[in-house]
Amino acid sequence: MTRVPENNPIMTTRDTLHRLRTSRRAPGAYLSRQWKSLQLAARAMRAPVAALLVAVTPVACAPTSLLATMAPDAPGGETRAVAYGPNPRHRMDIYAPAPNTTPAPASASPSAPPFAPVVVFFYGGGWRSGDRAMYRFVGRTLAACGVLAVIPDYRVWPEVGFPDFLEDAAAAVAQARRIAPSMGGDPARLFLMGHSAGAYIAAMLALDPTWLAREGMNARTALAGVVGIAGPYDFLPLRDPVLRQIFAGDDPRTQPISFAGNAAAPLLLLTGAADTTVEPANSLRLADRVRAAGGAARTIVYPGLSHVSVLGAMSGPLHFLGSVRDDTCRFLVGQDPAT
Repeated sequence: MTRVPENNPIMTTRDTLHRLRTSRRAPGAYLSRQWKSLQLAARAMRAPVAALLVAVTPVACAPTSLLATMAPDAPGGETRAVAYGPNPRHRMDIYAPAPNTTPAPASASPSAPPFAPVVVFFYGGGWRSGDRAMYRFVGRTLAACGVLAVIPDYRVWPEVGFPDFLEDAAAAVAQARRIAPSMGGDPARLFLMGHSAGAYIAAMLALDPTWLAREGMNARTALAGVVGIAGPYDFLPLRDPVLRQIFAGDDPRTQPISFAGNAAAPLLLLTGAADTTVEPANSLRLADRVRAAGGAARTIVYPGLSHVSVLGAMSGPLHFLGSVRDDTCRFLVGQDPAT
């Protein structure tokens, strides 16, 4: 047995590690896979709440929509539909932690005000779908661990393709940074986070300085860290015909791994070993490339978790699936040595 990699607590065989690192599969449409993943997770867990999720969720409905209704409200309140641009999709919801309860990072001055870290979370959907309301459970979970969480919508295919959704995301980050102090957030502790296509967006904003620079931000100094969950970071060549339209072919400049040498803030890359939608190799290869360039990147591979259940584990009812919530919260509030 060997560790994956040396700072990863998950154990796997050498053959399995090689397979994860070298496997390539481009991300595609995955709602049907989401449903199958949730069914498999429920059978494996044999838990009443998981059985309930499967029993009452229609096949056509993403599991996240049900989880969104089960999470308690953010302890510091919730603000809906804050505009960051002129398009109807340029709106974001904000989830506040309880006042004065956020742990200060070890480096903070004892007299520092108790402002919370800020995280902007981008959901997935294959760059062609998504709704911020479906991810309230993520915002509420993050707020409960002491973080000011911002979840924006952004334009998707077929209205736009690459790089328009990156421009939207950068505008959302800039707006979140501007308004954070008025809502108890610390703009000096600004994190990006995402799942699937949203993890791609978070990584691209952090690694390719082009997008945040258009909003007057320096990606090397403005960000405190990045959390990517089941993200596609290195997925050329494209085989899915819709993805070929979204990204206009196989251009390396669309790939986060092409900009790994720019990493300044630490990356926490989380993935499920059973993910067949976005191969875990994406996270492992990006982390390898970042570390080779002198940056900080930690990967955690969760045994048995799929593309959906690795995000579902952020919710209270499915927390027992894996330590995704705890690992994420420790990283964001500055209690993780990786930060």
